Amino acid sequence: GMPLGPGQIYDSNMPMLAALVTEAGGDVSSAAIRVADTLDATVAALESALVGADLVLISGGVSKGAHDHVKPALKQLGAEQHFWQLALRPGHPTWFGMSSAQQPVPILGLPGNPASSYVVFHMLAAPAIRAMLGITAPPLETEATYRGATQHKRAGFIQVVRCTVSNEDGELVASPTGRHQRSHAVSSLTGANGLVLLSSTTVELADGDAVTVRLLDR
Repeated sequence: GMPLGPGQIYDSNMPMLAALVTEAGGDVSSAAIRVADTLDATVAALESALVGADLVLISGGVSKGAHDHVKPALKQLGAEQHFWQLALRPGHPTWFGMSSAQQPVPILGLPGNPASSYVVFHMLAAPAIRAMLGITAPPLETEATYRGATQHKRAGFIQVVRCTVSNEDGELVASPTGRHQRSHAVSSLTGANGLVLLSSTTVELADGDAVTVRLLDR
């Protein structure tokens, strides 16, 4: 409800991620809404978040910008990096590691763009939460027919297309959501109930193609 100042955006990621954690079966123990773009503030926020947590989710600050302080903050706190950057679009800057505590806590750094954050949560965080709860069933995937404009991509990475899956005369159909699928496009999450996974070797998705869809919880 507050007006935006220069260089500010409304925080949509925190309430979205809190809801997704709950949906996946987890409990949100705390949520820092706003952390200043300084190393000291980031260190303090992460140090506090690690206390008593089974999993720490971070949104933003994991890329290469001058004010992306998450990686140096985690290094200062002694966290061990397991990987940074994935062959995934959206979601390339993702970071994962473990804290240095006696009982290490997994830390997942999601990209700051909302669609990227949403996709990586479903691809990595939701399965991790379920595994920590002892749920071993794999994510539900199905085959469907793609209906929509042709999409092009480069080889070498997995492309995740947010889509609406529906039953049309006994056939499962996956249609892309939103006018575009860019990583900042909050509109691409509206009505999404599935993720079309395009393999690293795929370079084009055309109307009528058979696709694999990961169904989302609803």
